[in-house]
Order: sequence, then C-alpha cells, then structure tokens
Amino acid sequence: MTLFQKATRAKLRFLTVKGEVSTEGLWDMTLSGTKDGFDLDTVARATNKSIKELDEEGFVSTRANPALSKLKLKLEVLKVIIAIKLEEENERKQEAYKAQEKQKLLAALNEHDDNKLKTLTREELLERLSKL
Repeated sequence: MTLFQKATRAKLRFLTVKGEVSTEGLWDMTLSGTKDGFDLDTVARATNKSIKELDEEGFVSTRANPALSKLKLKLEVLKVIIAIKLEEENERKQEAYKAQEKQKLLAALNEHDDNKLKTLTREELLERLSKL
C-alpha cells in the first residue's frame, strides 16, 4: 500500500493554527514563511516534536504505540509533499530564469540586426525595400 493510500484510509488530519487540515488540504498550503504559522514547515516541525515526545525508548515494555505510528505516517506524508513542492518551486524558478534569459537574447539579437541594417548602403536599403 502506498503512503498516500495509507494516509487517506487512515483519514489523517493535520493540526494547524487554523484547525485540522486533510491530507489533500496540505497541497494548498505554502512551504514556509507565513506570519500566522499556517504553512507546511510549521506543521512538520510540530509533528516531529510530537514524535520525539512520544518516542522515548522503553526498557521493559515493547508494545507499539498506535499514536506514534500515526504521527510517523503524518511526518512521512508531510516530507513527501514538501519535497514535491520544493521541486516544483525550483522548476518554476528555472523556467523564470530561462524566460528572462530568452528575452535578453532576443533583445540583443534585435539590436544586432538593427546595427547590421545600419551598415547597408543606400542602394542596398532601396533594393530591399523594393522587394517588400
């Protein structure tokens, strides 16, 4: 069973400053940097903190803690969503850079062509005009 199948079957809800958010709702959240703390980084940190609090090693009892298992599943879901969103953000930045670079190159090419036209003789310019 995939991670997201487990998450949706368990009907995971993630506690945020604005209440609970479903697994699908995490995709609508920003990565980080919100003033109110409604972002993936804040939720992941809080989940990780809860895991650390529950994950104290016992020396006598070895029973599995279902709450801990659920928290670990939540953290894995958060990590995957964060990784995907980081990758998408990186792709957007690269596309923006490429678009900006393309604009610069096109402007330089136009300037180059304009300069080339300026070097044509009067007769060459008239000849090219007559062909249009």
